[in-house]
Amino acid sequence: MKSHAVRSEALTDHASPGFVTYNLVRFAEIYIMTPFNSIGCQMSYSPQSCEDCLWALDEVDIIATSIMAAGNSKLDEAISYIPGLPKLFGVAAGVSSKEQARGTFARLRRMAHE
Repeated sequence: MKSHAVRSEALTDHASPGFVTYNLVRFAEIYIMTPFNSIGCQMSYSPQSCEDCLWALDEVDIIATSIMAAGNSKLDEAISYIPGLPKLFGVAAGVSSKEQARGTFARLRRMAHE
């Protein structure tokens, strides 16, 4: 894995995730879903700052959401951006029709296997 020096305003702020559950068990893994897209839509910090933060995170799995920037970016742009993110566990994508779901998820599956 390549070395990455991290200098980011996203790393100077700290947040603690909270959990609400009616099924208290020992948590084996922690997943955090947070927006990631090339234009920074719905992201508190710049895309670069958030990417830097990914390099520094350990012991959590990150799932990218809002990959199409709430409709402000096309799927092609998301597919070119997402594979470059370090340590990404998965992607969540929203769709509005069965046809869009078929096309979007087929393309995301192809991206995941490349």
